Amino acid sequence: MLQLLPRHGLIVPDVAVAFLYQTDSKIAFVDGFMSNPDASMDDRLSAFDAITEGLEVLARRLGFKHIWVFTTRKGVVAQAERHGWKADDKSYLFVGKELT
Repeated sequence: MLQLLPRHGLIVPDVAVAFLYQTDSKIAFVDGFMSNPDASMDDRLSAFDAITEGLEVLARRLGFKHIWVFTTRKGVVAQAERHGWKADDKSYLFVGKELT
């Protein structure tokens, strides 16, 4: 499963993680927001603040002009909005297929 992860991600050990998915356009995607349910809520929020800010810096350094996340989780939306991201009012579903 590790081969499915992107090259870039940020981890706050024992607390939280998220990843930056690069495209061949000027848009990068953030996904894989996960946190340790045993960590305190304050630690998780602080970790996601640091991770969000760090992924923004990384995306800029890599030359991306936009950074997006698709989610239906209100906590992820609230986190992003605290960092100046704009949410639309759409509801998204993930559709995928493993290529064999």
